[in-house]
Amino acid sequence: MNDLTIVMYHYVRDLERTRYPEIKGRTTTDFRKQVAYLTRNYHPVTVQDLIAALFHGESLPPNAMLLTFDDGYIDHFANVFPVLHDKGVQGLFFPPVASARRRELLSINRIHFLLASVDISDLARQMEAGMDRFSEQYGL
Repeated sequence: MNDLTIVMYHYVRDLERTRYPEIKGRTTTDFRKQVAYLTRNYHPVTVQDLIAALFHGESLPPNAMLLTFDDGYIDHFANVFPVLHDKGVQGLFFPPVASARRRELLSINRIHFLLASVDISDLARQMEAGMDRFSEQYGL
């Protein structure tokens, strides 16, 4: 198998109109621009192409690229799928089944939402102060 570039996304939404505009994600407009750039400069491959290369010795095209999407957000259905469909590009989606069944937020999403909700500098200062207290208490 030759080289493959994998581009992974999480949040793709109109960030400024969400409850967490500071979350680390891409706006739908930026995503459209990135997909346009990627399709101009890379050759999008499908999962079937990748399986053929991995298990049957077939070659991928030069500048092969696969788009992946973690966590199965509604963003992916509402914002990503239409862009990929318009461009004729396949994406590989990884929804977390266990958390969906239990109707629980993934821990990583809790962290994302927390970081998007607080002043990072203030949080860092509080963490440093806590570590200093811990070090003093235990003589480290």
